[in-house]
Amino acid sequence: MNISRHELNALVNSRYVKRGEQIVQEGSIVLDRISSESIHAYAIGTGIYQITLSRSDTTKQLTGICSCPAFLDFGPCKHIAAAGLARLQPGYMPDEWCCEQKENLKKTIYFLNKKTKTELIETILRFVAQDQDLLDSV
Repeated sequence: MNISRHELNALVNSRYVKRGEQIVQEGSIVLDRISSESIHAYAIGTGIYQITLSRSDTTKQLTGICSCPAFLDFGPCKHIAAAGLARLQPGYMPDEWCCEQKENLKKTIYFLNKKTKTELIETILRFVAQDQDLLDSV
């Protein structure tokens, strides 16, 4: 999917676009899949967030979603801006470490998708028992 800087600026607040530029310079966006209808990316930093840019079915206006907490509170975020900016940058290459983190996440998701609900609960309980911070939050 092709996008323009104008569309990105219309979608995301300018201060988030500015931070998105820094994220791209750090190589912290991994463009995962680009099709004629959407852009799927990962932002790798303090967390790993999944980003999708697409067009509204009715208006064809650029839209985006991100799995980060800020998106839920404020809407289009720095990660959405960064994914769009990475797409706009010819020859953009992410940091190698970020690519490895994305692959690790994909393997983890694949592993978890094969588990039953009971197996998932048992796995979570094992992690909670090993991590005092998780135990305190329960």
